[in-house]
Amino acid sequence: MTFLITYYAHPDLLRVCLDSIKKYHPDAKIIISQQIEKGFTFEQGTDPDVRIEYHDMKHTQWAAVATNLMMVCQDDCAVFIEHDAFLLKSLQPLIDEVENGTYDLIGPEEICGIRNSPGMIAQNFFIINLRKMREEGLGKIWVKDIDKVKKTCKNTESGYGISQTLTNKKFMKMSESGYGHGTFYDDYVHHLWYGSYKKRNVSDEINTLWMDYETDRLIKDYQSGKICGSNNCI
Repeated sequence: MTFLITYYAHPDLLRVCLDSIKKYHPDAKIIISQQIEKGFTFEQGTDPDVRIEYHDMKHTQWAAVATNLMMVCQDDCAVFIEHDAFLLKSLQPLIDEVENGTYDLIGPEEICGIRNSPGMIAQNFFIINLRKMREEGLGKIWVKDIDKVKKTCKNTESGYGISQTLTNKKFMKMSESGYGHGTFYDDYVHHLWYGSYKKRNVSDEINTLWMDYETDRLIKDYQSGKICGSNNCI
């Protein structure tokens, strides 16, 4: 099993992500695609199961990063996760459902109306039948009607092509986590929305100082073994 990670700017969150993967899937291979920009690099270290690739998301669609990761992955099933998300428990029951052919794509339900309801967010976290996606053609990852997507959804970098190509899908429920822009995907994954903004200049009214606080609070809670949501603690 290979975990494909997109990384932009927050090494502490990436370390949490990696720690959670190693905790629940110690034998997994990991490929990290990181932004080519001085100051944001993450050192590979000596772990032979961790591989570094590079991307330039500032000047390309997210699809370019996804395509690159899928091309270098040698497994037929992969877990795609952003660096500001981490596992709350083993994904093996979900991975089994993809590997045995029950589903081709498992990920969070979409919160935007660009698809028939329910839709799927195939970007922040998903488990994919990569063999089938290759058979369908990785070129389908690219959004050809990007202007239409921009009119109907704020998340213009979402994996629209992936979720449209693979129709045999299982949807994970989303719930607020109690951290700034944080979300639970069922009880398997926590994603800290905008987590990469800690070291990033933004122009969409994100308060980076507030996000610093939320991010640091989440990391400390993770390290102490207590991740609290709006209705529960894991």
